Amino acid sequence: MNPFIEYSGIRKSVLDFALDMEERLAKNDHKGGWKNIEIATLVNKVAREILELMQCIDEGKCSNLNPEDCDIVAISADIANFAMMIAEAAKYRASEGYNNK
Repeated sequence: MNPFIEYSGIRKSVLDFALDMEERLAKNDHKGGWKNIEIATLVNKVAREILELMQCIDEGKCSNLNPEDCDIVAISADIANFAMMIAEAAKYRASEGYNNK
């Protein structure tokens, strides 16, 4: 077992998925950060990713054996990344007294 997992108490599946998320984020570093993106925009982005995953599944294309058709792990990591951005934006706005009117 990975010594970090033993020390941190983080579940292996959580850590593995976090690494998938980081890989997807790194591929998009050229786009800049997400701190100034409105929460509603982030919610729309996560909704589009969920629809993309549903469409792949409905069309029978979803297979990690052929990620060019539909990569379940990559799309799931994108969904999780947008959810993380939403949570982080909400925490930031709450802590800064942000007023989003």
